[in-house]
Amino acid sequence: MRRRNLSKAYSRIGLLLLLLAMSAAAGYIYLERGLDRQISASDGWFFDLDGYYQALRESKLSGKPMLIYVRRKACQRCLILEKELLNEDGIKDFLQGYVKVRVYSDQDRASRLFSENYPSRVTPVLYVQDPMEAKVSTHLLMAMDQIWVANDEIGTGNFMHLSPLTLRISIDKATLLLPQASK
Repeated sequence: MRRRNLSKAYSRIGLLLLLLAMSAAAGYIYLERGLDRQISASDGWFFDLDGYYQALRESKLSGKPMLIYVRRKACQRCLILEKELLNEDGIKDFLQGYVKVRVYSDQDRASRLFSENYPSRVTPVLYVQDPMEAKVSTHLLMAMDQIWVANDEIGTGNFMHLSPLTLRISIDKATLLLPQASK
C-alpha cells in the first residue's frame, strides 16, 4: 500500500515537471518569436476599443487620418504583416502621418461588433479613416501577397504585389480617396 502511494506521488511529480517544462518551452517560443513581431505603443499605436476611441479623439484634434488595423489573435499572416512591413523603418516613418490603432476582431463580443464596421473575409484588414469617420479599405490580401492600389476613384485600381512601397502607395491612395468616401 505504501509503495503504491509513493508510486502515485512520483507519477504526479513527474507530470508536474512535464507540465512545467512544457510551459517554459511555450513561454520561450512566445518571447522568442512573438514579441519581436508585435507593433508597439512606442511607435504611436493605440490598441483595442479603448485605443480606437483615443485615436479617434487624437485624429479629430490633429486632423490626421487614422490607420485602422483589424486582426485576429491567432492570425499568422497578421504577425508577418507586423514583422515584415509595419515594423519596417521606412513604413514606421511613413505612418507618422497617421493615428494608428490595432483592434482584435475576436477578443470579445464588443470587438466582434466593432470589426463589422471594417468588413473583410480575411485578416489582416487595413482601413484609412478620416476624422469624420469616412473610411477606405486597402483590400490587403496577405495570403496572396497582394494589396489593392486604387486609381482616382473608389472601386477602380489594381492588385499589386505587396511590398513596403506598394503598402505606402495603397495607404496614400486610400487617404486621397477619403473625400469621395464621405459623400
